[in-house]
Amino acid sequence: MTTRWANRVYALIVAFYPRKIRKKYAAAMKLLLDDMLEDPGTPKRRVWMALLNDVANLVGGLRFGALLGALFGVLVVLIWYVGRSDIVPLDTMMGLVLMSALFVAAGFTGARRSGTLAGGIWVGFVAGLVSAVTVPGDYLLFHNFPFYDPMSFVFTMAISVVVVMLFVLLGASAPGFSRYRHRVGRSAGAFAGAWRQEPD
Repeated sequence: MTTRWANRVYALIVAFYPRKIRKKYAAAMKLLLDDMLEDPGTPKRRVWMALLNDVANLVGGLRFGALLGALFGVLVVLIWYVGRSDIVPLDTMMGLVLMSALFVAAGFTGARRSGTLAGGIWVGFVAGLVSAVTVPGDYLLFHNFPFYDPMSFVFTMAISVVVVMLFVLLGASAPGFSRYRHRVGRSAGAFAGAWRQEPD
């Protein structure tokens, strides 16, 4: 493995770490790799093992996010089932509000645990995938499939995905809101000032 290729691969690995870790440790991590590559006493397999260890850490984070997302997805399915089967009297609107709140919570929890917006979106995405079993479940358990042609099914599912991901994005953005609040305020102020400005 050449130094150039090792640095490219490692730069890609480091890019997937949360922003706080990249900001604090990225330079030191790359320096350590350079030292390992330039040291004639360090076997190449040790360099490969270091790279694979970092990949394993990233995959472990994704796996944990997937498990967390699956938990939120199962809770959504549970609310859907309770509402559809009338085990507990649950108003349709209340069920939708609870499910929406769970998607917001999934995005928020994922972002807080990972320290990144992408981590929150990943958890919410997995929750959405798991909760999609409600569509075939409606047909298999309750004999209800309100789609008359493939296009109406695709269109409805696309709208559902967009709505769910908007709730997830709302939750995932919440932990970093304080970072963006001043920027958004300045941008809004500049936009309002430009709008009020009289043309020459």
